[in-house]
Amino acid sequence: MNVKAVVFDLDGTLIDSKNDIAVTANKTLCELGLPTLHEVL
Repeated sequence: MNVKAVVFDLDGTLIDSKNDIAVTANKTLCELGLPTLHEVL
C-alpha cells in the first residue's frame, strides 16, 4: 500500500481528538518502520 496523503477536516469536531489522532498516527508509522511525529501543541 502506498499512501500519499491523509486529510482531516478539523472544523472543531475532531480537534478534541487531536491527541488520539497523533497517538494512532505514531503507532501506524512505527509499525511501518517509519519515524514518528513530534507532538504539536
